[in-house]
Amino acid sequence: MKQEKLDQSLQQYIGQSVIQVQQQLNLTQMGYRQAAATVQTKNTLTYTILHNMYGFIICMFLLIRPISAQA
Repeated sequence: MKQEKLDQSLQQYIGQSVIQVQQQLNLTQMGYRQAAATVQTKNTLTYTILHNMYGFIICMFLLIRPISAQA
């Protein structure tokens, strides 16, 4: 259920620039804690996030492929 909610929340970032995603994505507000700095490559933003599920800390990676900042 939580994964579906996360997937739905991330849909709004499709087609946005890297800068827009970085400014608008608030993982804390979504109930996640960022475990490491965001890694940016030419085509992706990678977020390492932690989530407490049933007493276990789950580490997940979010790969977001926004449009380039030049677009």
